[in-house]
Amino acid sequence: MRTVVLAVGRVKDGHIAALCADFLKRASRLAPTELVEVKDAKGRDPAEARRVEGERLLARIDPRARVVLLDEGGRDLTSVQLAEELRERADGGCKELVFVVGGPWGHAEAVRARANATLRLGAVTLTHELARLVLLEQVYRAWTIQRGLPYHHV
Repeated sequence: MRTVVLAVGRVKDGHIAALCADFLKRASRLAPTELVEVKDAKGRDPAEARRVEGERLLARIDPRARVVLLDEGGRDLTSVQLAEELRERADGGCKELVFVVGGPWGHAEAVRARANATLRLGAVTLTHELARLVLLEQVYRAWTIQRGLPYHHV
């Protein structure tokens, strides 16, 4: 199963970008993992930005993919539960699992409607750059759990 992190905009902080690249590389060694970025809609009012970014996100999602929206109202999962979800999806024949990280104004209703599930990374609010980093680390962690590697328990 291929795992895709689909995100609005580029990470501007060099330290966060380097960590994202590192966890992406690590995860890619264990399972096909990709980061796809769409251009943000800077300079527009929030509703218009959500709409434009939503169109860009939807254009990058395969119609057959399972879509998990990152959202503050989403489900809480432990790392082990996320690993189990990945295993269940892969065993169930899912070819592509797409995690969607929206822009600073949130998700368009069309993107919400396309989502098969929602997930939150905790009760605290994270910047979109940090959310992307935490998600990439958790994807890597989930694959190490699935492979029985020691990363999760170190």
